[in-house]
Amino acid sequence: MLISYIKNLIKDKSVCILGFGREGQSTFNTFKKAGGYKEITICDLNKVECDGALAVTGENYQKNLDRFDIIMKSPGIVLEEGALTDLSRLYSQTEIFLSVYREQTIGITGTKGKSTTSSLTYHVLKQCGKKVQLLGNIGIPAFDGNVEKDDTVVFELSSHQLEYTDVSPKRAVLLNIFPEHLDHYGTFEKYYDAKKNIFRYQQEGDILICGEDTTPQEKCLSTVFVFGKESMVKICPSSFVVDGEEIVLDETNPLLGEHNVNNIAVAYLLTKPYGITKEEFLKALSTFKTLPHRLERLGEKDGVTYYDDSISTCSQTTIQALCSLKNVGTVLIGGMDRGIDYSPLVEFLATATVPNVVFMYDTGKRIMAEFENKDHKFTSHYAQNLAEAVAIAKEVTPKGSICLLSPAAASYGFFKNFEDRGDQFKNLALN
Repeated sequence: MLISYIKNLIKDKSVCILGFGREGQSTFNTFKKAGGYKEITICDLNKVECDGALAVTGENYQKNLDRFDIIMKSPGIVLEEGALTDLSRLYSQTEIFLSVYREQTIGITGTKGKSTTSSLTYHVLKQCGKKVQLLGNIGIPAFDGNVEKDDTVVFELSSHQLEYTDVSPKRAVLLNIFPEHLDHYGTFEKYYDAKKNIFRYQQEGDILICGEDTTPQEKCLSTVFVFGKESMVKICPSSFVVDGEEIVLDETNPLLGEHNVNNIAVAYLLTKPYGITKEEFLKALSTFKTLPHRLERLGEKDGVTYYDDSISTCSQTTIQALCSLKNVGTVLIGGMDRGIDYSPLVEFLATATVPNVVFMYDTGKRIMAEFENKDHKFTSHYAQNLAEAVAIAKEVTPKGSICLLSPAAASYGFFKNFEDRGDQFKNLALN
């Protein structure tokens, strides 16, 4: 189905693949398989090597995009102002995939929690014998899925993948929205607007699950289910209530924190229509392996237990982490400064009981400065980098307590990605 759709789309067309990372390479391989195009050009800032395609690289790689019939934009590529006058020629894997498979797709987005919710939903469906695939932002390009007509697709979607999409999945989730990726979008409103494409083009009979703070204010054709403390799906610290029935999470639940109760409740709502009982769901949940770098317990060294929450890139997620773990002796905060608002984290830390905060990098310096004339209970430390921060943490963290990496900031500029940051933290902490 997908190959046939693509073949008709690109027949006799001049095609540009804008960005040649993992998804761009997947697009190129799929288009080659479909065939029938006039020519393909790879446009990327970096040098590329690709048989069977022309290449435009360097600082001017987005010049003259109007000469192409179809432009396939990869996620994360910022379309330069004036680079393309006719946006109707701009496509993405997400848009093409949903044009073919929207009826069988569960689309999940949100600033935080989308990987955990997507992985858990996939895990429960698979454990219960359903035909299911996990694709998208989780690391598997949509075109690489080889989806069959009776498959259910769990599709994790970033704002970048949604940005220029005009098709929405039949079942959609908008978990939450916090200020993020402002270096890409410029304003929070533009970032939120991209996220709204998860439901903007839904049809009557479709389903939208969203949090109390992300309930659509505009016209929405889908049936909306809202979760939160005072919503139709009521979230409690260690349970949630659906249709008057309380689902209690016990010690077999591998996901820590109240924010993860949200994720579990959403997964329950998504899998319930497949005939999965509460007992089957809880059994599958108990066998779920938590994802790396998301409140991941790394182990104990010299009486201190280390947790990696490198996925944390904003105030709210660090607050969640500190609320989820008991007896945190030291927290490491800071990274690349993208200009986001840190006042929620500053207010939280001012009354927090954590005895040591190690600030690092650009945002660490910025947040630390907020406490110069502000009362607080913790001892403040500053480190130029992660290695220095861990060294300080090893000196000051009380034995029997936790040392937590939860940076509340992006990793870029200092690490390859948040995974690299977490891996380096693990190596520094336990060796």
